[in-house]
Amino acid sequence: MLENVNASTFAEHLNTTFRICPESGREIEVVLTEVEESRSTSQLEQFTLIFRSSSDEVLPQRIYPFKHRELGGFEIFIVPIAGSNPKGTVYQACFSRLKQ
Repeated sequence: MLENVNASTFAEHLNTTFRICPESGREIEVVLTEVEESRSTSQLEQFTLIFRSSSDEVLPQRIYPFKHRELGGFEIFIVPIAGSNPKGTVYQACFSRLKQ
């Protein structure tokens, strides 16, 4: 599924809930809070997604299965960029793909 997505695909789902499904079996809800396009060229598109979780659990960086009610299921490599604090944990996912 992700081979056909771009920043616009995710921008349509800003401020919506995604579910991360770690191996522990307990789903963690995150909200997509930012979609940032960067360093795109005529042949290459790069963008970053920022997710915020209200959970006090901090997931280590790695690939996780995600679920979204409209986008379905897919896997994303995420990195915690702000550890757990009163506002939750922030995760970042970076994409770089050739434009079609």
